[in-house]
Amino acid sequence: MQTTPATSAKSILLVEDDDAMREVLTLLIEMETPYPTRVFQNAREVLQQIDELKTTLPSLFLFDYALPMMTGVELYHHLHSMTEFSHIPVLFITARPLDLLDPQVNIQHLPTLLKPFETDDLVQQIETLIA
Repeated sequence: MQTTPATSAKSILLVEDDDAMREVLTLLIEMETPYPTRVFQNAREVLQQIDELKTTLPSLFLFDYALPMMTGVELYHHLHSMTEFSHIPVLFITARPLDLLDPQVNIQHLPTLLKPFETDDLVQQIETLIA
């Protein structure tokens, strides 16, 4: 898919620990959006690449809620505490009922997409948050 100048600098940082879901999400984003995606398996990998990520800022964080070592919400708050990442929106994906998530998700009205989800819903959320 050809990218336009308006979207060419935009990208997504995806963190998903489940191999199959990570592959599906990567493929969906690649096929349905013009945005390149940096893909990580867990928060530790993201934090190990933090200096590089500061030079190539993503336009959107797409985090699984239930990550090992720290939740997606904890990773989001850690990154958002850094000036470089403080403006980047997030979309959480989760199979957990919303009432079992960290209360900050609801208090801060952080966008969340429940698994299983429709491809169109994912693409619409991405487009809305990156716009």
